[in-house]
Amino acid sequence: MRKIIFTAILCITFFACANESKNEKNQQSTPANSTLAIDGKNLFQANCASCHHPTKPMTGPALKGVLARVPNKQWIYDFVHNSTKVIASGDEYALNVFKNNGGVVMTNFPNLSNEEIDAILNYCEE
Repeated sequence: MRKIIFTAILCITFFACANESKNEKNQQSTPANSTLAIDGKNLFQANCASCHHPTKPMTGPALKGVLARVPNKQWIYDFVHNSTKVIASGDEYALNVFKNNGGVVMTNFPNLSNEEIDAILNYCEE
């Protein structure tokens, strides 16, 4: 009888631990949108807010809907990392952005990862 009880307790413990581990793994691998928005907001405030607003032009253009306006997503990563280089390359779209914003060159942000740029853009879309 003791052997049956011990086996039952062992099985219950095993399945409970396995399920808990699975839940922790799922939570870690799928970040919530609110976490992304919080990170994006903080990143936006720290890096972009002095020149950009999500919905209205300032020194730089409004960022809401920017992915629909730029040539492609890689373009925005390149421009954020080194706008000077993209403008100097003769990129027509970059030259238009430069002209339409009073000839002000955007500060380069080489330390922002693509994921951080995505978080900023997601925040601006909310």
